[in-house]
Amino acid sequence: MPGEFSTGSAELDALLEELRPGDNVVYYTQDPQDYLPFASALLRHVRSTPVSVVYARTSGLLDELVSPLCAAQVLDIPEFLLAKDPREDLQAEMRRIGPHVYYVFEPLSSLAPWCSEEQMRDFFLSVCPFLYHLDTVAYWGLCKGQHSMSSVAAIKDCTQVFVAVERVEQDLLVTPVKVLGRYSDAMFRSHRVLVEQGELRVQALPLGVADQQAYMRALAEKNRELAQIRDALDHKNQELEQRNSELAELNERLSEQGRLYQSLRVNLDHLLALLQAGQVIGSSLAVEQAHRAIVTAAQRLFGTSTCRLSLAATSEVGATDIAEGAMPGWPGGLEQPQFAAMRQEVRESRKARSLSLAGDGGQLVASAAIAPIIVRGACLGTLEVYAPDAHLDTAESVTLLSYLASEASIALDNAHLYREVEIQGQQVRSFVENVITSEEQDSRRLAFDLHDGLVQLIVASYQHLQSAQAWRSRDPGAEERETEKGVQLLRRAIYEARRLISELRPIGLDDFGLVHALRLYVAQLAADADWQVSLDVAPNWPSCAPALEAALFRIVQEATTNARKYAEASRVEVKLQVSEGELGVTIRDWGKGFDPSEVSAAPQRGLHMGLIGIRERALLWGGKCLIRSRPGEGTSIEIAIPRARIVAQEAEP
Repeated sequence: MPGEFSTGSAELDALLEELRPGDNVVYYTQDPQDYLPFASALLRHVRSTPVSVVYARTSGLLDELVSPLCAAQVLDIPEFLLAKDPREDLQAEMRRIGPHVYYVFEPLSSLAPWCSEEQMRDFFLSVCPFLYHLDTVAYWGLCKGQHSMSSVAAIKDCTQVFVAVERVEQDLLVTPVKVLGRYSDAMFRSHRVLVEQGELRVQALPLGVADQQAYMRALAEKNRELAQIRDALDHKNQELEQRNSELAELNERLSEQGRLYQSLRVNLDHLLALLQAGQVIGSSLAVEQAHRAIVTAAQRLFGTSTCRLSLAATSEVGATDIAEGAMPGWPGGLEQPQFAAMRQEVRESRKARSLSLAGDGGQLVASAAIAPIIVRGACLGTLEVYAPDAHLDTAESVTLLSYLASEASIALDNAHLYREVEIQGQQVRSFVENVITSEEQDSRRLAFDLHDGLVQLIVASYQHLQSAQAWRSRDPGAEERETEKGVQLLRRAIYEARRLISELRPIGLDDFGLVHALRLYVAQLAADADWQVSLDVAPNWPSCAPALEAALFRIVQEATTNARKYAEASRVEVKLQVSEGELGVTIRDWGKGFDPSEVSAAPQRGLHMGLIGIRERALLWGGKCLIRSRPGEGTSIEIAIPRARIVAQEAEP
């Protein structure tokens, strides 16, 4: 349950929003010694709790820290690595220890005497998920420069909490790079680590230190400049008391410089606040977190509690409408006609605007600023701020909100791309798993067919021919009968062998090309399944590379199989088309149909894996795959392969 685990430091717990059962915490340090303060704080905390600790010992780096814990269990990792089946033995021991314990591992680099870099990574990638399912908390050490970047990336992707630890002069700094399922404004910032009277303390470093220093230098320089001007004016006043007109002119110049200085100070404050807001928004890679971070940043930047982020639905995510705060006394609230009209105008013009509302007595009672959210050239919605006075109806507010909306657009695009990468990664992993399983099943089925069909026929034929040989010169009639049976069985064996070969490679594809192979395949479908299957080939369809023809044949085969097994279609149409710049293949059925968004959102075996396979085959040739379908209205799969890619492939030796 939340709260039963702790790092041993209240500040570090707050930064990570508490440890949770299943967390694997990796400290990425420059030196193995920098891992010790965190392990020490955890082990000190364990002494006062009923939760037990397991010391995963390798080189003895943590022996002095663990020795006061007499009840600590020790896992000798080298002993397991040298076993016959290290993974099974170690997991069996961890299963015996049970859930809800702390595991403290020594740095992975200490495994070097017993295993290679790849084996270290495999060790982590097998143990980390297992400990996650046991609801334990595990501490790991990872040293910079001692592991490849691919290993570090794989470890970071597998773990739940990844903390970068740096030593700058005498200071030890920590930055939570990844905290799965949790978010706070303090995360992803650098914090100083202090050890005071044996207790581990964590202090946040201020944001924008370099910018603040530059601002202070600029401010001091401006103050010196103004002081020089003021001294010069005083000197002029003493010398030129009679020249009032010139003195007035100088005073006016001084006032103008003061106004410029004030404007510069306000702009610097705005830029610093915008920078901080951009850092907060940009650190959110989850779409929902990015939405909330945008609204929070707008509230802080404009000093108002009433903000709204309204986004239309896209192919990646649904519609979003987050409204924070309210304006008491406003007729119609945020939906009153003036605001609704301005919101629509902003979406159409893609330019930010501001507006003030006057009360019955003519005094200004409210103001608003609205900016468009534009991602990849499309206006997805608006970012809106409201105030119970007129301070938002200014050019500065409109400009500042436009900048914030630009930051928000970039953050949302990054979040959408991150989600797309995750979804595509899941799809590819599922597709590869399905392909491997399918290949294993095909190999097993082929082995069964060979053993139970072809081999049995050949053996039976061999036995009859042996019998015929035995009857030779003794009984010509028996010899002839046995020979005839053996020949008949050989004919069946030849037919069975050709059938198996046709399943492995489409008939006629290598010798006569794609069009001929598809005509045979469609004819077979129409005969076997009693379908209405048609094939329409453009007269100018070119001869393509064998690899491309095989890919297109498999696409048609997979699509028609889906139409028969899942769509239950009685009619299928296949078209091969040629346009100016590409080759097109269209497979349409009049079956049950489905929701194409499910293929991206939740790929499943069978229909969805087949569609993902079709898409991947098209992408390998630089092509596009468009799936059109609706429940009850059938499905259309359109493949487009650039002809330039085909020519380039054929030109390769």
